[in-house]
Amino acid sequence: MKKIINDPSTVVEESLRGLALAHADLLKVRTDPAVIYRADAPVP
Repeated sequence: MKKIINDPSTVVEESLRGLALAHADLLKVRTDPAVIYRADAPVP
């Protein structure tokens, strides 16, 4: 299996954005710093 990487310096950010788009009902993503959290997480 080959992987398509546009730019090695942005691979993490692009992967997180894709994950967020694929599962927008379950999670949210912040890219700076890289954080993944539940969409229904309580607000502090």
